[in-house]
Amino acid sequence: MSSTLQKNVPSPASDRDSPAPFLVTSCGQTGAIWLGQALNKHSEILCTSGTDHPLMAMNYEYNDDEIVKIRAGIKNAADLRLGVSPGLEAALKRGGFFKYGGAPVREDKYGGIFTPMDNLMARGHAYVPYLFDELDELPKLKPYKAYGNVRGMTAAQCVNEMQKGAAAFNGRGNAFPVADLIRDPIIRLDTVINFFQLMYERTPDFKQTVADEMASQSSLVSALEIEYDIDLSASLNRAFFYVEFLTRHSVTWANDIKAGPHIPRMPFEKLHSDREYFANFVHYLTGGRVVADEAYLDWIFDPGHIDNGRPSNPQGRKKRKTARETYESWPAWQQEQVRQTFQVFDIAKVYEPFGYDLSFLDSA
Repeated sequence: MSSTLQKNVPSPASDRDSPAPFLVTSCGQTGAIWLGQALNKHSEILCTSGTDHPLMAMNYEYNDDEIVKIRAGIKNAADLRLGVSPGLEAALKRGGFFKYGGAPVREDKYGGIFTPMDNLMARGHAYVPYLFDELDELPKLKPYKAYGNVRGMTAAQCVNEMQKGAAAFNGRGNAFPVADLIRDPIIRLDTVINFFQLMYERTPDFKQTVADEMASQSSLVSALEIEYDIDLSASLNRAFFYVEFLTRHSVTWANDIKAGPHIPRMPFEKLHSDREYFANFVHYLTGGRVVADEAYLDWIFDPGHIDNGRPSNPQGRKKRKTARETYESWPAWQQEQVRQTFQVFDIAKVYEPFGYDLSFLDSA
């Protein structure tokens, strides 16, 4: 691992003492929230997750004390004008007060601190430069050596656009480190299915979207129900159908890896379990500016911290199943559909170089 990353570390720059940017891509359910807040816990790194305003994106249990300090510094930071916050935007549209960082604020004070989410997302990968413009402001409040974002996007397309249009990245171009966070595709698929089941049960709009899509595939739905004697009106089955037959998550993940063979891929399992691997990853992302010392690693890998992730979904706090155990816990019809997909698209071979053994699918 160290040789893979060390050869990708950028050459020392003349402005080595100034904050340096990095980007970690992730297509969801890879432990990105854990990684973002673990990186941000280092006193010399500023790392946010997603497109929320940094002060919200970092508002996880690792970082409470630090966020309080940064918020306190913002009171007189008139040039902190960028940011995205759907919650703040909605509150301002309703008028009145919104609790921001524990303090109620009015629209006239924070009216310019966000960009409407719809406008930003419509730009696709083009919003990546905006994220860095946003992050550029925060080192003024605290002298970080490296700053970056863990963002849900396909790595290959993002990097290709970066290399084609350096000017759009305010001169950053492909000069800063990029890495893609990956995870065992069977375990990841299971978490995605569970996520969309919750979405289906809790979000009327998404529920209607799935119903409409399945109605357009009525012949396939009927064929599956007859062949496997199943009820595809059940929420979990509908979530599986959406992920396996409509969005094709597994195929998308594999295609992204194949489309960007030059992009460093970081297995979540190794980052989450191997201290040396994590330390080398920090070295790579920061261009050697930051050292993951023993005290920092002790904190990250402490049993009370290592499984902290999204506050609303502390999935890591229970014993994780292996990929095979996860697969064998699925109903037979789901096993067969996933096995066929992996065989048709040769997905196991895509993940083999990263240490993932999916050979059990051949004998299943």
